[in-house]
Amino acid sequence: MAINRVTCPECGATLKSTAGFKRGATVGCPKCKADFVVEDPDQEDERPKKKGSKATVPITTIRKKPVKAVVEEGGDDEEDERPKKKKKKRRSSDEEDWSYRNSWIRYAILTVLIIVMCVLGYLLHLKQKREAQNASRSDVPVICCDQEGTA
Repeated sequence: MAINRVTCPECGATLKSTAGFKRGATVGCPKCKADFVVEDPDQEDERPKKKGSKATVPITTIRKKPVKAVVEEGGDDEEDERPKKKKKKRRSSDEEDWSYRNSWIRYAILTVLIIVMCVLGYLLHLKQKREAQNASRSDVPVICCDQEGTA
């Protein structure tokens, strides 16, 4: 018989497992990192509890591979008895009405990027044209005249 709920003797946290804990299995508490052995709930009632502790399971120092467990604060059983609320499905019309494919923002950003690329391309063309003109001017010898008119 598997036990679905166990309380940590060190910190009092309630551990739950859907697969259940086997009697005698070593369980590691994810909250306080203490390892303890799972015992039958009938045996737990016979043992005295520590003062100021919610512990119902005795602790031993046997180290085995711990079973992963979920920490539950408090010990309310009423929460498990209530059915969980179902999630509402999103209407399919909401998903179809709006998407990034048909968004005007997408087209506006694309247009701005194309304009920026065109301007940068034009500026690069002007720079290359100026460099070509400067290179052709440097080939022609420049004759400087002094103010006196001698060459």
